[in-house]
Amino acid sequence: MRSVWICSRNDAIGNIAVLAAALGVAGTGSALPDLIVALLMAALGISGGWQVIRADGATAVENVPTEPLTLLEKRWLKAVSLDPRFRLFGVDLSWLDGVDPLAAVTFGCAALCAYAAVSRVQPWLVGASTLAVIGAGGLGLHAIHYARLLTGARVVAVDRRAASLVTALRAGAHERVAAGDATADAILGLTGREGCRAVIDMVGSDESLRLAASVVGRRGVLAILGLAGGRLAVGFDTLAPEVTVTTVVAGTVADLQEVVRLSRRAPVPVPVVTYPLSKVDVALADLRAGRVRGR
Repeated sequence: MRSVWICSRNDAIGNIAVLAAALGVAGTGSALPDLIVALLMAALGISGGWQVIRADGATAVENVPTEPLTLLEKRWLKAVSLDPRFRLFGVDLSWLDGVDPLAAVTFGCAALCAYAAVSRVQPWLVGASTLAVIGAGGLGLHAIHYARLLTGARVVAVDRRAASLVTALRAGAHERVAAGDATADAILGLTGREGCRAVIDMVGSDESLRLAASVVGRRGVLAILGLAGGRLAVGFDTLAPEVTVTTVVAGTVADLQEVVRLSRRAPVPVPVVTYPLSKVDVALADLRAGRVRGR
């Protein structure tokens, strides 16, 4: 807000100064008034920039956490949910009351997208059905959790990492299958060679999409959420008969509210790893190396 005020003030002063310079040049026939105003405007811009930098630095110092993150975030969340300025814009955050902010950091992204994916394939998961979730990272773990909450399907987790498969079982998966040359055969074996009623691909690579296409069963559904840039060949004889293929981008505000409601019923069993701000480079390195399980 301080920056907006400074910039707006400088714009107003600058506009008046330009008009004054024009009158001065017209009245004197000299370029001197124009040069004086130009120097004044340059000084005003430098001064305004310095004020913004100082204000930003002061805010950064004030915002250095001196308490556990959850405590600070809870206070912030409470303040925002009660702030009447949000009501003016029609934003009601009261449905977030009582939510642990540390647990909620995944709600707007991983949880929301996974919930949307499970909701998309839910109509296929009736009776004795099987859902395969390819990729047991943060997105996959959320999908497993919501699949157990919202469906009666047997959930099969697929991943290259043994540790991630262990975490997937803790999140609710019934079966785990290591990604490799025999993955498709193992999944088909679990379904009596009929294939899965639904497959959610949280990876989206060429390899994962080929696997998904090979294990989705007749009149099943394949939902693609992974962004690894893979391509899926879709043709009359490349998939089981009458398979539905869909992509999932994100959910709605109503979906997000349902995610919050479900978190009160059954907290998401997805690990959330925290780092102090001074270790942000370490956090990024761990993410790139695949050492972070969950979020």
